[in-house]
Amino acid sequence: MDANEAAGRGRTVLMLGGGRNQWAGLAAARRLGLRIVLADNVEHPYAARLADAIHVLDLGDAAECLRIAREAAVDGVFSMAADYPVPTWAALCDALGLPGITPAAAHLATDKAAMRGALAAAGVPVPRWTPVSEPSRLTGAAAGHSGAIVVKPARSSGSRGVTRVDAGDRRALERAYARARSAGGAGTVLLEKYVEGPEVSVETLTCCGETRVIAVTDKTTTGAPYFVEVGHAQPSALPDRVQDDLRAVAVAAVAALGIDTGPCHVEIRIGPGGPAVIELGARLGGGFIAAELVPRSTGVDLVEASLRLALGETVQPKPTARGGAALRFLEPEPGVLRAITGVDEARKAPGVVDVQVWCEVGQRIAELTDATARVGYVLAEADDAPTAARLAANGRDRIGIETRRA
Repeated sequence: MDANEAAGRGRTVLMLGGGRNQWAGLAAARRLGLRIVLADNVEHPYAARLADAIHVLDLGDAAECLRIAREAAVDGVFSMAADYPVPTWAALCDALGLPGITPAAAHLATDKAAMRGALAAAGVPVPRWTPVSEPSRLTGAAAGHSGAIVVKPARSSGSRGVTRVDAGDRRALERAYARARSAGGAGTVLLEKYVEGPEVSVETLTCCGETRVIAVTDKTTTGAPYFVEVGHAQPSALPDRVQDDLRAVAVAAVAALGIDTGPCHVEIRIGPGGPAVIELGARLGGGFIAAELVPRSTGVDLVEASLRLALGETVQPKPTARGGAALRFLEPEPGVLRAITGVDEARKAPGVVDVQVWCEVGQRIAELTDATARVGYVLAEADDAPTAARLAANGRDRIGIETRRA
């Protein structure tokens, strides 16, 4: 038994979520020797092999999750990279006296309308926005905007329901509104001014009232109208002065939402007027940013650090320059998958350290309109981020995914 296992022996963690984006959290809990109680809305075979107990339920059911947590006498509650469990996570920590954000902070971090209001009130730059709660108010709300706007659900993540349209194009606006309402459970929809400029995320960790910036991630997206993220790279290649501004804005955003412990993933666009916060997740960055890129580029195991924090430990990691890391998602054409080629060649490509493919022949490949349609990635390392990004793209381009329209 190593020191990590000895430290974790006898402690239990409730993991909220067992999907692919959560596996790094499960692996970290195993390394720490923790007993893992897993809760999710479906039973994931891989996650089931790592967990000691499994409960299949709606992660929005805080009362049932609390019953499970009490029955298991958990020492901490943890989730990785999804917004949906965050309110339950906060409610459990509040009820059990465990480390975690407050229910009030969880509400601000998962309701984008409330988030915008809190950030703006604290002087944190955000795009101009208008909440729309009823279809009958859409036209009036749009009249307050001009040019390109982004229509998005107030409650969702992973680019689900996000569309850029022209505020004056009524038919496109109505379609975008219906799409956002569908993705957000028929709740409030935001119309916000489109910010033209580079997109980044800032990964932070707050402990003992101090928020540390661990990494700044450069993003590559599909562009309009859906802006699905198809590439990430660290460390950011932006000028130091720009990164200083990004760090300051991210730290201010975390404070504005009342987040006093745990990781945050702050998404920012850099427009003509400077940085503007687009979203903030009170959890680790998804898309394998926290799980794969951060440790490779900074030397910080942000997943394990966040898990230790959830167990009541004091964690104050100090990033160090380790080189560049980049990830490029596969971008197949939609349709029925007929063949996959070049995977072995991609794995042997210069700089490539991992290749993941999550589709198989006969599967229907959806159009890449949000992160749920991703089917794999190529991960690369190099001395710097631009080189790593080039190598990851080179590896990705060696993979052929042939589809046919149904």
